[in-house]
Amino acid sequence: MTFEVAHSVPELRRRRHGASTRLLRSSAQRSLAVALLGLGLLAGCSGDDGGGAEGERSELVVLGATSLTNAFGEMEAGFEDANPDVDLVFTFDSSSTLAGQVAEGGPAGVLATADEATMATAVDSAEVAGDPVLFAANTGVLAHPVGNDTVTAPEDLDDDSVLLTVCAPEVPCGVVARSLFEALGLDPQIDSDEENVGAVLTKLEADEVDAGVVYATDDLASDAVEAVPLPEDVVITTNYPIVAVEDSGAATAFVDFVTGSEGQAILEAAGFAPAP
Repeated sequence: MTFEVAHSVPELRRRRHGASTRLLRSSAQRSLAVALLGLGLLAGCSGDDGGGAEGERSELVVLGATSLTNAFGEMEAGFEDANPDVDLVFTFDSSSTLAGQVAEGGPAGVLATADEATMATAVDSAEVAGDPVLFAANTGVLAHPVGNDTVTAPEDLDDDSVLLTVCAPEVPCGVVARSLFEALGLDPQIDSDEENVGAVLTKLEADEVDAGVVYATDDLASDAVEAVPLPEDVVITTNYPIVAVEDSGAATAFVDFVTGSEGQAILEAAGFAPAP
């Protein structure tokens, strides 16, 4: 059973104050004054050029689903090396929160969500420059803290004493969790609904809960959690779309980087599956 869950040159003035006005009386004085003036102007220009060159780097605000934190972080250096005039600024949170920011007109150059439904909501609610493109997929996993063997099989969730945490229902990882339970024929008691998958992972790593649903990428990245074996026919995947929100070369370049060979290699190393 397979389920798919579908950002003017300054004027030189001589002020005459009656007899106090002083004139340059010799060519030597004039030459000295001109030289000093030239040095001052050159120093000023030098300072302006330095600040201007630095200021020419444009910021690109990238809004990404929490599960993309590590992968996008790995892409930063490579992208900025290839695009030295761009400074990437990341914001990671739940896809629903980020889509809301875009819908409300918040700063965003690029948006990448953890499911297609949330992306559709953002695109339908705001003007975006490009069309969403799928760039990766992720799989939901049931995990438990290393050393905590309360839940080592799906049926262990039937015990009401188990402390279980998942993402909130409106968040893609929450949709994945509930689809996973449905596919397993389970209706477990959920003790906490978290705002994003990072919060679920944090509770698992701190051994504050017995089990939680995260992504395969989280399981791969963390040494403090362990995935619970699931039936081979139960695979819950979610597809990740990305879109250029602003009409700029930088936004388009980042989308191209993510979907290109270098970005895809980083995503694969992080545990993401190829986009369908």
